[in-house]
Amino acid sequence: MGGHKNAVSKINIPIEVEKIINDLQNENFEAYIVGGCVRDNILGIEPKDWDIATNAKPEQIKKIFAKTVDTGLAHGTVTVILNKKHFEVTTYRIDGEYKDCRRPENVFFTDNLLQDLSRRDFTMNAIAFNEKYIDPFNGLQDIKNKLIRCVRDPAERFREDALRMMRAIRFANQLNFDLESKTFAALKKNVELIKFVSIERIRDELVKLFFSDARKINLLNESKILQFVNYDFYKYLCDNLNEISKKLLRVKKSCDTIFSVILYKMKPKDAYSLMKFFRFANKTCDSVRKILTYLNVKISNAYDVKKVICAIGYENFYKLLDVRNALEIFDNAKDILQNISGDCIFIKDLAVSGNDIKFLGFSGKEIGNVLKYLLDIVHKFPEKNSFDELISLAAMMK
Repeated sequence: MGGHKNAVSKINIPIEVEKIINDLQNENFEAYIVGGCVRDNILGIEPKDWDIATNAKPEQIKKIFAKTVDTGLAHGTVTVILNKKHFEVTTYRIDGEYKDCRRPENVFFTDNLLQDLSRRDFTMNAIAFNEKYIDPFNGLQDIKNKLIRCVRDPAERFREDALRMMRAIRFANQLNFDLESKTFAALKKNVELIKFVSIERIRDELVKLFFSDARKINLLNESKILQFVNYDFYKYLCDNLNEISKKLLRVKKSCDTIFSVILYKMKPKDAYSLMKFFRFANKTCDSVRKILTYLNVKISNAYDVKKVICAIGYENFYKLLDVRNALEIFDNAKDILQNISGDCIFIKDLAVSGNDIKFLGFSGKEIGNVLKYLLDIVHKFPEKNSFDELISLAAMMK
C-alpha cells in the first residue's frame, strides 16, 4: 500500500489486510480499512479487529478469495481467512428503515463509500483509510479534540439504534473523551429508548465500561439511562458511584471482582439477583455472591483462611482478597496462605472417606455431618489428619 506522507497516516497495517485490499483493487474494486481499527490506530491503540469495506458484492468477494466464511451475507459481510486469521470484508451499504430502535429492517448495497460512512454512529468511527484518510464528518479533528460526536443528527442516530447511547458513554470512559454537547443533549432526551435494547447487549456495554478506568463513569448518572434498564441499580449507582469509581481503579480486572466492588454495599442475595437480571453466566453470579458473603468475614489466622477457602474455593478466595484490597479491608491472608500449603482444606483431603465412616455404622446425612465435624477438627489441628486418629474421633460420635 505504499508509504504514508502524513504523520497521522502512519498506520501499521497487517500484511494480510494489505493483501486483501490489494487483491480487491486488482479486480478493480475499492477497498478501505474502516471504523474502529482506524480510530484505534490514530490513538496508538492496537486494534483487536481489522474491518475492510469495499464496493465488491459478497459473491464477488467470495470469488476473489480462496477461503471465506459466510458471516452475514444479508448485511454484506464475508469473513476472509488468511494465515489462519479472520478478517471481515463488508460491502458498502445503506441501512433501511429502523423499527425497533436496534437494527434496520433491511440493508441496501451501494457503490458509494460516503453513503456507507454516513450510516455509522460516531464521527471517530466514520473514517476510512487507504493511503489517505476519507473523513467526511471531521472524525480526525474530533479524535484530536477528544470528542465523541454523532454522525449528522444525533437524535436520529440514537432513535435508529438505542444501544448507541450506551456505546457513547462506554467510549467516553474507555478513551477519556467528552461527549459533544448536542450529542449528549440528544442522548439525555432519548434515554427511554434503551428499554428496546436486549439486556445482554446493555450488559456487554456495561462490562466494557467498567473494565476501563471509568474516568467518565458519572455519565451513567448524568444521563439517567439506567433508570430505564433497572431502577434499583440506577438508584444504587446514584448513591454510590463516586465512591465506587475510586475503588474500581484498585481492583484486578475480572467480571467477578469488578461487580463485587460495584455491588459491595448490597446484600449478597440482592447482588446475585441483579447479576441474574443482567444474565451473567451462572458461575459469575455465584462468584459475586460468594465474594460478597465473605467480604467482611474476619480472616486473621490459618483456621479462618481454611474455612473460607473450603466454603468458596481457591479461585474465589484469591478474588475475594483482590476485592478486599480494593475496598481497603486489609489482613494477612496471603501470608497465612503460604504457611498452610499442603494442609487439609476440603473433605476430599481427609484421611478418611465416606465409606470409612459408613463402616462404623453411620448412614445417610450422618455420614456428611461426621465428615464436616472431622474437617473442622483438622482445620484447627492439621496433625490430626491421619486414618487412625480420625476413625477414633468418628467412633466416639456413635
